Amino acid sequence: MSEENRRLDPLSDSVFNYMFSDQALKGSMREIINSVLRDAGDTEIGEVQEIATQYDVKRRGFGSHGGRVDVRAKTEDGTLFDIEVQLSTEPAMNARSWFYGSGIMGAEFHEGMPYNQVPKVRIINLLDFTLRKEHPDYLQPIKLMYVKKSAEATDAFRIYNIELPKYRAENPTLESVKNDPLKRWLYMLDKGYENDRELEVLGKMTEGMQAFAEKYRISLTDPDLKRIYDLEMSAKRDQASALYNAKNEGIELGMQKGLAEGEALGLKKGLAEGEALGLKKGLAEGEALGLKKGLAEGEALGLNKGRAEVEAIAVKGMATQGLSSDFIAQCLKMSQEMVEEILAKGK
Repeated sequence: MSEENRRLDPLSDSVFNYMFSDQALKGSMREIINSVLRDAGDTEIGEVQEIATQYDVKRRGFGSHGGRVDVRAKTEDGTLFDIEVQLSTEPAMNARSWFYGSGIMGAEFHEGMPYNQVPKVRIINLLDFTLRKEHPDYLQPIKLMYVKKSAEATDAFRIYNIELPKYRAENPTLESVKNDPLKRWLYMLDKGYENDRELEVLGKMTEGMQAFAEKYRISLTDPDLKRIYDLEMSAKRDQASALYNAKNEGIELGMQKGLAEGEALGLKKGLAEGEALGLKKGLAEGEALGLKKGLAEGEALGLNKGRAEVEAIAVKGMATQGLSSDFIAQCLKMSQEMVEEILAKGK
């Protein structure tokens, strides 16, 4: 694919923030939110008053890593929506969302306000992994419920997890999603952007999709966004490669250590129980135990070492591009202090 026709993934951190930094996409955000609420059986919202992104891609003002998410929207009744795209597996996603949501709620709840005015917070997570494997639905709403005689305890906080692998398992097509608002938006974000014809057809379905399609076409001509997008993709490739190599090195180390420990343990036990019987039994049991322990310890050691090395490689590589430490920290989901420590060691 030529450079001018190269597509940028809308679900990447840089492109998603770039798209929704434009207040002209408030209508698009309203459509996305309402499509989720409608499928969850919840009341739809009115107008979106404002949208705010985690950082300004053009200025590279990424801020520090912490309880901030990708895009925030405020409705006319004061409800706050945070939309996060999570591409890497995070088993503790629900706990993280509760933590982030609590921070948002606390920041908006001012001294002297009564508790019945606690701002409502809604977290929408677009997950590129399966979090709830035992349930087939790709949309998983979460509410705070009473255990006895199930009923919602408060509507102040809710989470909506959208598990993209389950959605993709349905093999969606442009034809199959056109009458389903949520699937239609997921198709646009996940696949429809790749094809000019499908992007045009999707853009004609609603005003929000039209605004999104027009903004996406503009993004393809922005050289600054392309440069930042390439850095983001390069860092993710380096991280994946280093973790893969670290895992293989850990397995190799574990096997070697396991064999050595197994032989020693088996020999000791075999001699104690009797040279003939003990040696045979001890070697077998010792080798199995040592291999299992060695694999576990070696894999853990290798992965930890690999993560540290890939983080250092990614940080130094991005620093050579002139990127600020807070931007690097946001992209790699590290603390700014850790980034600066790595850069200091490299001097």
